[in-house]
Amino acid sequence: MPSITIEAYASKISVSPGETIDFHVWTSLQSEFEIKIYRKGYPQDTLKHAGSENAQPYATNPAPWENGCGWPSGYQLIIPQNWQSGVYFANLIATDPQDEAIQATTDVLFIVKATQPGVNRKILFKSSVNTAQAYNNWGGKSLYSYNS
Repeated sequence: MPSITIEAYASKISVSPGETIDFHVWTSLQSEFEIKIYRKGYPQDTLKHAGSENAQPYATNPAPWENGCGWPSGYQLIIPQNWQSGVYFANLIATDPQDEAIQATTDVLFIVKATQPGVNRKILFKSSVNTAQAYNNWGGKSLYSYNS
């Protein structure tokens, strides 16, 4: 039975309203994928939904943990001006081209910054990006030898 997997990453960790973020998407089979954007804590509210984007098993740069994967942008989003600051995630869903009942999914986290930090609220959110990378076993390298 055919199987499909999907992997993705964002061009930026954080963006402000009006800025652009690209989602670089790889699938194990050439297929379409859809993307749903949610604000963390509000998964029932789809803020953006796009379908019928294409991805495929692109070649990956050597040493992606140092050089990035080198995949082309699969979806580009301009952050709407009315999006509140917070933690967001893009849920990407690929469908097997031979069997629509078989799907794979992955999430990509990103932060939307306030347009005027500190003016309306005095809260700071700190994302531990390096911690996530330390335990990353994708791409062949982690800070821990058992994961590499």
